[in-house]
Amino acid sequence: DANEVNASHILIRVDEDTDSSAAREAIFKIRADLIAAHETIDSTIFATAAGEYSEDESSEGGNLGFFRRGDMVPSFENTAFSTTPNTMSEPVYSPFGWHLLFVHALRPVPDRPSYEEDHDRIKQLVMRDHGQELMDAAREYVFQLEKARQVEFQMDNITTVFNVLDAKEPAADPFSFLTEEQLQLVLVTYDQGEFLASDLRPYVNKQMSNRKFEDPEMVKAITQNYITEKVLLPGDAEVRGFLSLPEVMDQAKFAADTRIRQIVNQENSTLPEATDEDLMAFYEKNTEDYLLDAQYTLIEVLVKERELADSIKTLVDSGDYKLKDLAVENTIRPGVAEKEGIFGPIRKTQHGAIGRAAAKAEIGELVGPIRVQDKWSLFKVISKEEPRADDFENVRDKVNVDWRTWAREDRQATYMDSLKSAIDYAVQRDVIKVAFPDIVWADEVEDPSDPSGH
Repeated sequence: DANEVNASHILIRVDEDTDSSAAREAIFKIRADLIAAHETIDSTIFATAAGEYSEDESSEGGNLGFFRRGDMVPSFENTAFSTTPNTMSEPVYSPFGWHLLFVHALRPVPDRPSYEEDHDRIKQLVMRDHGQELMDAAREYVFQLEKARQVEFQMDNITTVFNVLDAKEPAADPFSFLTEEQLQLVLVTYDQGEFLASDLRPYVNKQMSNRKFEDPEMVKAITQNYITEKVLLPGDAEVRGFLSLPEVMDQAKFAADTRIRQIVNQENSTLPEATDEDLMAFYEKNTEDYLLDAQYTLIEVLVKERELADSIKTLVDSGDYKLKDLAVENTIRPGVAEKEGIFGPIRKTQHGAIGRAAAKAEIGELVGPIRVQDKWSLFKVISKEEPRADDFENVRDKVNVDWRTWAREDRQATYMDSLKSAIDYAVQRDVIKVAFPDIVWADEVEDPSDPSGH
């Protein structure tokens, strides 16, 4: 059943003091009295009766909340699921006694997340309810491992290390403050060896980078965590046979593969600084990537009223007036009148509609009026400077970024080519055609530049 039901009940128990017939008689009387006293039985009336008569003290007003198939004994849940919501049931017998039910609601079961989806929440609940027990058990487990492996922490040396760190500000590499002699101090011994301060250095950098060591016990705790991870847990896992489990081996292989990929990527991504010669050569080879936009010089009149702009256009079209003279008399663009209407040079991406229109206009063509916010522009393009490469110094930073991207990709491609050569890499066309029957190779067609079909 994909539903769940919310019901309340009145229970008259069957036990050594009340036999089944007496309990049955009592429950039927309660039902009859309720019907006689009330025209309609609602949840409030039933809750009051449950508080007065029910022998189930675990539920408030008899309310059991929502439950599903399988949560209750069969006779009880069958009655609950077959009773119309907001009505009272017939009496029903169960191993606990005689019941009278009131069904509040029936609804579809909400989707329950899978264990995998709900794992984090379940973990939080377990830690909330049993966190201290788990922590105590973990500490006892580690303690027994330490005892079995004869682990001894060298507190004098640990204190020496702490005193050095305590005198310094937190750093990314805390053990860098230790002298070479101090790095050789033994911090912990066990049945098969020892660990020096230098052994812990990478682990400390990961766990305590830019953090303050509060006391020697904190250094000891880091040392304890280190030997637990490096020696105690792997050793115990090996003794118990865990390391040979397929899932453990798969995880180990995955971790190793991941680390190998990280090392390879790091090696191929670590580039030397580009020299000036490198950057200049790259710039000259890719000049088209550093072009300045075309620039246009205009004679322009900018006015506030559309009527005035139209009048100026009419005068220029008549041939009786020159645009530059009208610009000197009428333009409101700062500095343009003083230059006899000359405006620019500008690029296509500048001054909104004016720049876009200038890029499309022919030399000497009258353009406009064009609305520019609350003004009107009328202009002619008098000269055009074609796109040209920007000066190297102006784009040096961008060239450097582009060079590094290219160099990284080139190094990775070279590395992949070396791998292919090392494993005698070859494309098995016959095998591929089994999987992709319609494939056509570029060198098998007359015109390889035609992309269709290959």
